[in-house]
Order: sequence, then C-alpha cells, then structure tokens
Amino acid sequence: MSKSNKPVSYIDRVLEIIEDWADDIVSFFHRGVYRICHIYSWLPIIWNDSDWDHAFLYIVLRHKIKRMRARHEKHRVISDWKKVAGQLKTVELALDRLIDDGYMLDQFMAIQKKYGRPEEFKEESGLIRLAPMSKAQSKEVRAAGKREMALRDKDMDAVFDTMREHIQEWWD
Repeated sequence: MSKSNKPVSYIDRVLEIIEDWADDIVSFFHRGVYRICHIYSWLPIIWNDSDWDHAFLYIVLRHKIKRMRARHEKHRVISDWKKVAGQLKTVELALDRLIDDGYMLDQFMAIQKKYGRPEEFKEESGLIRLAPMSKAQSKEVRAAGKREMALRDKDMDAVFDTMREHIQEWWD
C-alpha cells in the first residue's frame, strides 16, 4: 500500500524502484567525477611535497583554503558566503607571503644600495664569509631582521588567528 493507503500497482512499484536506482547511479557518477577532479587538483601539491620544510605545509594549507574559497564563491550556499570568502582570501594571501618568504629581500636590497654589496671572502675550510660591517650598517641589518620577524608574525597571525576564530563558520 502507498502512503495514501491506495494499493500500489506492480508497474508503479517497478517504476519507483527504477527511478531510485537511476538517481543512485547518477549520484554515484557525479560524486565519482567530483572525486577524480578533486584528486587531480591535489596531484601537483602531493608530487612536490616534502616533509622537511614548513613551506610545504603552507602550500598544502593554501591549496585547501583556495579550493574552499572558490567553492564559496561559486556555489554561494551560505548567506555569509562573501564574508567567508573574504576571510579565506585573507588567509590565502598571508600564506602566499609565508611561502614566498621574501620579507627580508627588499630590506636587504635597500641596505645594499646604501652601503654597497658586502665583500665576501672564502676561508680555507671553504666557508664563505662576509666582511665585517660598519656599526651603522650592522644596526640597520639588525633592525631589518626585527622588521622581518614582525612581518612574518603578522602573516602567521593572519593565518592562524583567522582560522582559530572563524574555521567553524566556513562550512555549509
């Protein structure tokens, strides 16, 4: 008997089973295609991954964050999708900077432009050393190192504080 207490014909029941079966097959192939595309997007990340540097962890995390942001922007499943996509973009950009690790380059280039390229000399052991710096140059290099650490810390805070505060809100 059906839900309305009317007898269900054999044909109706067969058609219902076929419809359910067809839905299951379509769903299976849809999920399968999605999974294959998902795995394919991860292949270059996994292929180039190593376990000996923090940058590789940042690369894995950035890929995941980037995929999540793209999903929120494409499907707009939750009402705050724009806010969430913005938070994810903030994390993604901070991860880009952490991966690039160019915090010190601009500062050292400015110091080098001001004082010239430091003289290098090779020791008998093969180690290459820089010539001693003036007190002023040494002071600027130390200050640049502190700025480098502050910029890196700011980006790490942008990644991990944002995740800590909002990660539970990033799902549909």
